[in-house]
Amino acid sequence: MQVFNRRVIAFTVAALAFSVTASKAETPLGGLAVSVTGDGKKLVAAGDTRTLLVLDPEKLNVLQRIFIGTTVTRLAFDRSGATLMVGDTDGTAFLYDAQTWKPRATLAKRHAAVISREANLLAGVEGEHTAGAIFLNDLASGVERAKILVAKEERVAALGFDPQGKRLAVLFGPIESKDEQRIQSGQIPKELKGIERDEFQQKNDGQVSILRVFNAATGAVMSEQKLFFSMNATQSHVAFDGDAVVVNNYSNLGARIEPGGAVKLFKNANGFNYGAGASPQQTAIYGGGLRNFSIVDPKSLQGPTGQIDRLPGWPEYFKGFSATDNGGAIYAGTTAYRVIRISPDGKVLAAAPVM
Repeated sequence: MQVFNRRVIAFTVAALAFSVTASKAETPLGGLAVSVTGDGKKLVAAGDTRTLLVLDPEKLNVLQRIFIGTTVTRLAFDRSGATLMVGDTDGTAFLYDAQTWKPRATLAKRHAAVISREANLLAGVEGEHTAGAIFLNDLASGVERAKILVAKEERVAALGFDPQGKRLAVLFGPIESKDEQRIQSGQIPKELKGIERDEFQQKNDGQVSILRVFNAATGAVMSEQKLFFSMNATQSHVAFDGDAVVVNNYSNLGARIEPGGAVKLFKNANGFNYGAGASPQQTAIYGGGLRNFSIVDPKSLQGPTGQIDRLPGWPEYFKGFSATDNGGAIYAGTTAYRVIRISPDGKVLAAAPVM
């Protein structure tokens, strides 16, 4: 009986710890973030061990280890592969020379940092809980190019560049709104299932969000829409499909938002997206849960799925994705400190532990 109680307590503590970490954008969930250069010649991984792992993109063996002293939550190469952006749990973005692995610049208060390879830009949020401002910096030098002021009460749920780096989409919220009634779960019509049920809940939860698209060069607002769809800022990713904006997130209730504000909700096969990402040209959106992953076309919101082999012990889940320029090679990091190489049609080509 004592053994059973210990197991229950241990499981409960772990579950509570996970629920806390999953709610904070810059808290590590264990495992590895990954980034591959556009030409596929450089691959790096990093995470809680505070060490950059330089890997062979084909064999997935470790070629070099560089201790950098901070806990890594996100990685991204620039277009040339000469600069690596490293985001940490403090919301700091470090710009590393990808030859010497020495830092070129340190940018504090760049929470949820995202990059544009084409425009050589980095965007990051000043505050984790209240935005304050969104900074846009040169990805090679760290020099500030633009600053977008944000109202004190507004919180950034997700942000991302278009493939050319000319536009930056920012989803603000959730925002309490009198435009929507707030109902209890028991009031949802029983005949509603799946996405229809999710849409009814979203339209009757008393919360909305604001989607603004900014000119990435100047920070000027290009468009603004109020949406019934809202989400929390956890493991989120934003992509463009022409003028439409597609949002993917941890809860696995994503949204395709048309220029006029129409919203189409979607889910993939993962249950949850512990890791999310997109190909550089944003022709594919990636999400990963417990062993399962999905590759979604932003137009059809459909695509192939796959699964990695099962390891004994605590479940392994995905933490992040990265792809080459044409999306021909996809890499993922997991909480088992494995790097996975995936084909565009969802086949697992290789999996290797890289501790």
